[in-house]
Amino acid sequence: MSTATLTPNGTVTIYGTVSTSDGGAVHTALSAVGGAYVTLSNWNVAAPSYVLVDMTTFTLPAGGVIVSVTNSVYLTGTGTYVYAWRYGSNARTQISPVPSAAWGTLTSPDSDSGGVPCSTQADLDSYQLYVYNEPAQTQVYVDRAYTTVTYIGLPSVGVSAPSGAKTVGTQTATWACTKDSSSPAGQSKYQLKLFTAAQYGAGGFNPASSTAYYDSGVVVSTALTQVLPNILPGTYRCYVRAATTNSGQDQWSAYAFSSFSVTLKQLNTWDGAAFSAKPVKVWNGSAYVESIGVWVWNGSAWVRAVGG
Repeated sequence: MSTATLTPNGTVTIYGTVSTSDGGAVHTALSAVGGAYVTLSNWNVAAPSYVLVDMTTFTLPAGGVIVSVTNSVYLTGTGTYVYAWRYGSNARTQISPVPSAAWGTLTSPDSDSGGVPCSTQADLDSYQLYVYNEPAQTQVYVDRAYTTVTYIGLPSVGVSAPSGAKTVGTQTATWACTKDSSSPAGQSKYQLKLFTAAQYGAGGFNPASSTAYYDSGVVVSTALTQVLPNILPGTYRCYVRAATTNSGQDQWSAYAFSSFSVTLKQLNTWDGAAFSAKPVKVWNGSAYVESIGVWVWNGSAWVRAVGG
């Protein structure tokens, strides 16, 4: 899994009796282990002391999926427990016991009142963390508060076939799907598209939205090959994208492609002295032209030949 750490920025709300050991800013004292720390005092048995800190923002990679979010405090004190939770989630997560003999880290999962964790970019953009000393506690000293985001990035695809010069006949597309190093799952779906030179050479071409010569649609499969439909002579690109499915979400790679061309096979024809691989020509009513297929006997029926 990949991780990112959110730390306090300069926006802090204080309630109750809160101080720093060096008289400096609360968010600075909470941003790193060592140095200044924050004291949350029991100032009233009916109400808590707390700090509400805005956290630095983190932008998920495009298509990234959040796996988990946890809130951690590095602290010590004579209190029994504290709370740490995301503002607006309405789910106070008790973390205990407060280590009293030495500094230690307590961690709680992020969730809302329905048990649903922080899961979107909007959640991350507005993340605020409460560090809250429960009423009737004594002194709690907090040296660091931070939030850890664990996420999975997108897979990538490389298309190896078909490529180069081909002749009319069965073609097979082949690709590799490389999952993100943090993903537990490999390819679960793919989509393959063929585009002619005229299509991919057109202005504004986009493999995701441009009209394709052929489109497989989304295929639920772990297969890394597909036999292509019959293809007329021409120049093409074969585009493939693949998805891994994590936490119930499909994560699609960007499209990758291979380039190839298709030509007719030449039939062996009699040139007056020997059979040689020359194009078959037929009379079109005014001139002899190269034929894209002539009728030949295959031993049981007449069929149109497209190659020898």
